[in-house]
Amino acid sequence: MGGIISVESNIGEGSTFTVKFPGKQNPLLAKNRKKLDNSTQPADSTEQKFPVALYIEDDPINRDVMVMFLKKTCQVDTAGSAEAALNMATSKRYDLILVDINLGESMSGMEVVKLLLTMPDYCNTPIIAVTAYSMGNERSEFLRGGCTHYLAKPFRKRELIDLVESILL
Repeated sequence: MGGIISVESNIGEGSTFTVKFPGKQNPLLAKNRKKLDNSTQPADSTEQKFPVALYIEDDPINRDVMVMFLKKTCQVDTAGSAEAALNMATSKRYDLILVDINLGESMSGMEVVKLLLTMPDYCNTPIIAVTAYSMGNERSEFLRGGCTHYLAKPFRKRELIDLVESILL
């Protein structure tokens, strides 16, 4: 494919593998790049044509992919941390919340869900747990914890779109 694979390694510390694929820049992603990097500001809502979703995810690539996958289904604002998401949720009303459970060093996605559910605007808002946690009873644990839906990573684009459309339409 003409890509590049590289590795950086330090004995006793670990390794970082980087895989880069060639491709053209998606104009939608380029336009929203600043908003996707741990933004505390919601995307401009002056041209809302679709329902508005908030995706809470610490990985910038996953945020880019979610925006790209759902661009014909809904407007997706993204937050790179729990704190940014909570600030955004207080300043704008979202029709749907998608949340990664493992938000790195931030509070967990389930802690964010519990806080969102205490806000009057979000007590009945659909919340999708989008997570790699898919062992044993984790799915039912997230649903009991306040999420209304569950989507295991990795997922297919069509699977995501079908789920979101079934909730919003």
